[in-house]
Amino acid sequence: MKVIVYRRSDKSIVMGVTSSDVIDALTGSGGLLEPSTSFERQIAKHFMTVENQDEFLADWEAFLTPLKGTPKEQAIRKYLTFARDGGATEEEAYNAIAEKDMPADAVDYLVVEQSDLPTDRYFRNAWHWED
Repeated sequence: MKVIVYRRSDKSIVMGVTSSDVIDALTGSGGLLEPSTSFERQIAKHFMTVENQDEFLADWEAFLTPLKGTPKEQAIRKYLTFARDGGATEEEAYNAIAEKDMPADAVDYLVVEQSDLPTDRYFRNAWHWED
């Protein structure tokens, strides 16, 4: 199993684990997104928060328009394409997930084997990012 490790600008890290079912779908035949579902609306839904929910519900197309072409929108589009159609390599799948889920304050990410991370609780804060 692999873990996505995000590095923040203050050099702290955030880790994320992805379900093997999601990786299997992205690298297989997809199926996580119904073909009948509006693809553009699904992209817009990934930008919806509690704060902007009313704007999304009022007119999701107008909500999405200014976001089109941004790096985040392109990352979401790539992920949802794999989620719907599959066909990604394992590396492409992890990168699509990492880019879609990247925290706003993250500057970079790595995909690492979980076995490469320390398991001893005494040393859990000893793992650090090497450039």
